[in-house]
Amino acid sequence: MSSLKKILALFLAAIMVISLAACSSVPTSLNKEWSYKSDSQEYPVGMYIFCLYSAYRQAYSALSENLGDKFDSTASILDLSSTFDETDTVYLCKDWIKSEADKICRNLVALDMEIEKYGITLDPEIVESARNQAKDDWYLGPYYEYSSDYSTAYKDLMEPYGISFESYFLGSVNLAKVKQSALFNYFYNKGGVKEVPESEIKAYFEKEYTSYSYFTVNFFTSTRDESGTTTTIPFSEDKEEDMKKTLANYCVMLEEGESFENVAKEYMSYAGLEEDPTISNTEVLSLTALPDEVAKVLKDLPEGKSKVVLTGTEKSQLAYLLYKAPIKDATEEYLKVDTNYTQILTKLKGDEFIDYMLKITDDVKCEVNQSYIDKCDPKMFESNL
Repeated sequence: MSSLKKILALFLAAIMVISLAACSSVPTSLNKEWSYKSDSQEYPVGMYIFCLYSAYRQAYSALSENLGDKFDSTASILDLSSTFDETDTVYLCKDWIKSEADKICRNLVALDMEIEKYGITLDPEIVESARNQAKDDWYLGPYYEYSSDYSTAYKDLMEPYGISFESYFLGSVNLAKVKQSALFNYFYNKGGVKEVPESEIKAYFEKEYTSYSYFTVNFFTSTRDESGTTTTIPFSEDKEEDMKKTLANYCVMLEEGESFENVAKEYMSYAGLEEDPTISNTEVLSLTALPDEVAKVLKDLPEGKSKVVLTGTEKSQLAYLLYKAPIKDATEEYLKVDTNYTQILTKLKGDEFIDYMLKITDDVKCEVNQSYIDKCDPKMFESNL
């Protein structure tokens, strides 16, 4: 997969950042000139520098992975030669960075031109929400909500290179996601010019998704002493056998038509629980967080059937009482949620949309301020070496 294709697949995934410092290789008039220009819009050079930096970080990551222990993080990467995608084509790193930055910029220009071409209006509230998210990253850093000690404001990283907030936002994942989503929905969502029939959506959902419920039962007790040390005590053989019989009886009840809700209530009464232990989900099993052995049993389990799966060690066994519901019973409820519907649309039409985005990027007609861009040397990002 090409680097640009990976970016598109992640809706221009957020770029990694490292500490930056201004240096003499930074052009002196970043805020005064344009870099790319369409018939209706000029793009500031600050946006180009942002894309150049994104390409630099992609190259850095690829070289680090390709070279492994031989990678020298203290040396310049620009004169190294390597492959950067699955084509196995070898590039001089600094040439690849410039080429990739050009592709990213052309993609952003093409995206705007397509939105204008089809008369798509972006939702002002969604754009404003994206702007506010970008401002948080700009002034506080992307990890501020987790720890202010480890979050560096993008403002401090980007401004030494003449990248203003508006240039950053123009090329950011925040705004690109809004635009790509609007274009994707224009084509494929309900009422779109290439609307996917609801029957196709339902067929995909009922083939790929699984609806299930379960609760877990410990076959052990735990005690903690004054020092905080936890001791696990397995059930006696008699108690373990009694619990297995109880769970087996619940399976019979389910297969005779009893609801999982009522079975869970009976277990709550039996175990003296005040809170319902049931977990229900509808998902693609290849993406589940369930333990592998549980997911495998669930995958092979016929709809409307239940089974007890034991996991863990002899001293700390954990039982899952699984019930696999008929997927058609979940279709209407699941698909009425817009995000779920769009998620399936993306799985059905995502590759087609990415191919379309790559094509318009290749075909886009725009002016490039080449004489100025040639002055933008990626070595500026290595000023701290």
